Amino acid sequence: MSSTKTSQANTDIFGYLSDFLAYLKSHILYTIGTYLFIITLYGSWAFQDIVTFDEEGLYSAYNASIWYEQWISLGRFSLVALKRLLNVYVISPFFSMTVFLLLFPLSVLLVNYCLYLWNQRKDSPLASFLMLFVYLTHPIWALQFQYQNQIEVISVIFCVLPIGMIALYDYLRTKRPPAGILALLLLVFSFGGYQSFIFVYLELAVVMLLLMLDWAYISRREVWKDFLRIIFFTIIAFAIYEAIVIVTRRLFGSSVPYLNSQIEWKTQPFSECAAKTMQYLRKLFLGTDTYVYSKLFGLEALLLLVWGCVLFIRKKKFSPERLLLVLAWMICPVLLGIVTTGNLVERAEFAFIFAIGSGCYLLFRSIDSQNRYCKSILALVLCLAVIRVQMVPITRLLYTGSVTMRNDARWMDSIYRLAEENGAAPGDAIWFIGGQVNFDNGAAYSNEVIGISYFEITGFATDKAVQAMQDYGYNVCSPSQEQIEEASRLAQDMPNWPARESVQVKDHLIVVKMS
Repeated sequence: MSSTKTSQANTDIFGYLSDFLAYLKSHILYTIGTYLFIITLYGSWAFQDIVTFDEEGLYSAYNASIWYEQWISLGRFSLVALKRLLNVYVISPFFSMTVFLLLFPLSVLLVNYCLYLWNQRKDSPLASFLMLFVYLTHPIWALQFQYQNQIEVISVIFCVLPIGMIALYDYLRTKRPPAGILALLLLVFSFGGYQSFIFVYLELAVVMLLLMLDWAYISRREVWKDFLRIIFFTIIAFAIYEAIVIVTRRLFGSSVPYLNSQIEWKTQPFSECAAKTMQYLRKLFLGTDTYVYSKLFGLEALLLLVWGCVLFIRKKKFSPERLLLVLAWMICPVLLGIVTTGNLVERAEFAFIFAIGSGCYLLFRSIDSQNRYCKSILALVLCLAVIRVQMVPITRLLYTGSVTMRNDARWMDSIYRLAEENGAAPGDAIWFIGGQVNFDNGAAYSNEVIGISYFEITGFATDKAVQAMQDYGYNVCSPSQEQIEEASRLAQDMPNWPARESVQVKDHLIVVKMS
């Protein structure tokens, strides 16, 4: 689209920085409110010093190197690069949480700034507020941020992605190569954080095009040119990302078929894969059999489809393109699930959160702005529904993860103290036999690693509990194979934890029988 027709916009990609700062200044209440809401929602969980599940491997350089090789194999080269750049190769928990509390709300403000730009710099305060509320309270965030071993670098990429979208937007309207190159670099870097960011990018690109359709001066020819440019741009970006993944995997000499192992269409019967995919789609659109998803996405999809069909019937401008983009808006967040027949972890479905947030924005900006009473009632009903179906689950998940890990810390202390009473010395090996659930009550919600105790998995992953004890400062180490065999023999005549006799010490070996 021609730059002469968008004279109200910046003519320099770097000028967007000052424009964004001006946007924050003119929306100061929204900006402050975003940060206050983040602290209110996540504060009780964030302001504590506990070792969380899978974080235990990053408290030493040796263990961390093993984790980062796995990240490289999974195509997450940007996470490793950021760990090096931020000097958190060995984890710095307080720094990581500080970065999260600063950048995660900033990423939401950047997304809203994108919507503001694409909406011809027109404010939609209620739509922006609802997008914020729906986006920040989704339970998927609890699942993702439970992995505090990557929380700071993920927060950085959540900011990099919308900046890349701003650069792409500038390239579409000015055709300047520097803007296109910058967009390409930033988006490829985002893809290298998590494959899910690819689908977040696609979702944001669809929303950008949907909002551009309302520009009075844009022609159908320009619309289709932008469609094709984005398709071409996406192919190039993905090709560069794949090339970097191949190179980095070869440099590190390892490969983990993480996503390939989740794709069952090649290995399982078509009917079985189709049934699993339909079950997955019902879960996302109707919120069935889960407290992570709700009916909100399905309702938004229905309303946007009706809206698109009405415009099509009335032969409004760009109605075929609008209907096509609404379908794309629906498909992008579920595309990865369709490819994997729903066999993917829920914490990775970022695009789904962006979809329901942008859906609220698209719907409420389309409501007649003069009918404020009706608009306010609808917004109130939506907020009450979101509190029930999103805010309660996310806070329960955060609570469950926090209490489970705190209980683990207490058990570790009790076990080590009992071992010392039985003659354990600094540097002794420790081994756990069996496993035991550490925390379970009616207020807890368990999902993925949330609610899983280190002691629940000691029967098959004892090293994780040993590393966690090391992280808390207990001077223990992993045993040799001979010591593991000796521990199995000793455990046969031992009672289960928490009996005092469940912790025995022999020849610098601490044996703990959990079950």
